[in-house]
Amino acid sequence: MTERMGKITSQLKRFARKSPTYLDRVLISSAVSNSLFLLDARIRSGNIELRRDEPDARVFAIAEPNRLEQVLINLIGNALDSITEAGNVRAHVLTIAVSCEAEHVAIEVRDTGAGMSEEVRGHLFEPFFTTKDQGEGLGLGLTISASIIQEFGGTLLAEVRPDGTVFTVRLKHATRRGNDVQ
Repeated sequence: MTERMGKITSQLKRFARKSPTYLDRVLISSAVSNSLFLLDARIRSGNIELRRDEPDARVFAIAEPNRLEQVLINLIGNALDSITEAGNVRAHVLTIAVSCEAEHVAIEVRDTGAGMSEEVRGHLFEPFFTTKDQGEGLGLGLTISASIIQEFGGTLLAEVRPDGTVFTVRLKHATRRGNDVQ
């Protein structure tokens, strides 16, 4: 028990340690592809249909590539968990949709999972809150993800729909003027 507590404390210290954020122009399709690549085995083994809805044009946002991928991996992983937990009640579909507005880029991670209650939704971004079984998660993934997105100047929102859940990451749309990223 003491050893386990030590490991958890060590992990928390690593998560809490602030490293400098170097924001840059990030190609969203690349961040999505890299994240999906790491979760490909889970998607295939779960017989989950993957749908990607992205504009034909290359879309860039202001972020830090590795940390954006960390957020996407967490959101997609949670979506896969939700789809699996729903069983055969619905079709197993994971949708990643990217849309571009004048000043923002939105990345939606949609699942056809079991959804969640309003009570659960109210606690989603609280540290150590989890709906997973003991030992399956610390309840830090969404808290850390929201914090990372806020550091980028964006937002992370959750919406429960009749056919599943949607998490939306909104980031500043990146444009290039000379050598400056804006």
